Amino acid sequence: MALDVYEDIYGLVHSRVASTLVGLARAHGSLGDFSTKLKLLERALHVSLQVFGEEHPEVAMVRANLARTMQKVGGSQPKAIALMRQAYEVLRKQWGEDDSDVLAMSEALADLKQSSSAEQGSGADSTASTGPPTVGAGLCGRGGSRSCSSSSRNSRMSESPASEHTLEGSC
Repeated sequence: MALDVYEDIYGLVHSRVASTLVGLARAHGSLGDFSTKLKLLERALHVSLQVFGEEHPEVAMVRANLARTMQKVGGSQPKAIALMRQAYEVLRKQWGEDDSDVLAMSEALADLKQSSSAEQGSGADSTASTGPPTVGAGLCGRGGSRSCSSSSRNSRMSESPASEHTLEGSC
């Protein structure tokens, strides 16, 4: 498996390991295995934080995906909202409030808050609604030495086969 190879070559804390974890999480999500996706994204967040640091857009994207996955599996809504808020704040600082990806993240945060309020009011199951598309994708794969910025990235929102919006970009 690619993950095992990368861990053997690069160690447990490396951008390729984080990227592979995100890719595996997306694959499990597209198969409907959201509990495995959740575990992989939690691990990807842990690795990404060590590789990139708190304020990196890649960490923000992992946080956003983790928040949306938590919503799908009925996880802690306050934690999901906190993760999405952290992701939004990082991207807003990095790319500005008018960036289309930041606007999409803001909408995803608003949706999380709204679904959390609706669930508290009606007792509804959070897995019943899939909400808007997931924001975020894998890591850029160029290593942790180069940060993404609005001037150096080439991003766009695109529809993936799994009906998730993904931020595709190069750092």
